[in-house]
Amino acid sequence: MNGSAWIVNNEHSYQEFISFVDEQYKKDKYLIFSYKSGRQRSLSQNNLFHMWVRQWAAHDHKCKPKEVTDRQFKDWKLTLKALYYVESSDDEMIYIPTNMATGEPAKPQMQSTTDLSTGSMFNFMEFVQNYAAERGCVLEASGEYWDLKMSGRV
Repeated sequence: MNGSAWIVNNEHSYQEFISFVDEQYKKDKYLIFSYKSGRQRSLSQNNLFHMWVRQWAAHDHKCKPKEVTDRQFKDWKLTLKALYYVESSDDEMIYIPTNMATGEPAKPQMQSTTDLSTGSMFNFMEFVQNYAAERGCVLEASGEYWDLKMSGRV
């Protein structure tokens, strides 16, 4: 579960969702759902995104991509996700973990790109490419991202 949003991408999460819906229906007798369907982002999308983060970090820190530290890479990855979330309000970009000691919701966190749908990942990458371009850094498109961009299938 992700706050009031669920990511159902395996049998276990499917069964948890079914149990949750059953419990809520028994309690309230009235539920409203909206859902977003889409396959998970692809490995080629994720690889290109990581390459872009490294290129952007190198541009920002005025160094070569090989010289970008792990901390700079991670910090820029998190920053780009946060900037995109502020811009888009895409609920797939955040999740609300549960404090396992209290059962209460914890502070919202940025979602791993592993859990994004192809469409959300595509929109996020569009944002990253535009963000960098506005700041003088050209991030070249390739692979599935480029194919999706050209086909308009997202």
